Amino acid sequence: MAGNRRLGSELKEYFAYIKSKRTNCGWLRFQDVAKYMRERMHSAVRSYTEDNQISVVLRDDLTDASYDLPLTLKDSVPQDAYG
Repeated sequence: MAGNRRLGSELKEYFAYIKSKRTNCGWLRFQDVAKYMRERMHSAVRSYTEDNQISVVLRDDLTDASYDLPLTLKDSVPQDAYG
């Protein structure tokens, strides 16, 4: 029983911490998280430079009607792009 009380107090502490950060977090339903993960797994990113412009292409093989959550994309700009 002592282990359960310790676990209970740790969970309370954990959820209090999560609650204190709620303004910094995005909250999604489980089904949306699963869809987001599937979109990430089925997407491919390609970037290229042409005429001093950087283009980024994000594609996936899923249907847009079902998988329409915006994905987060992070790319880096080449150092020489700053002139």
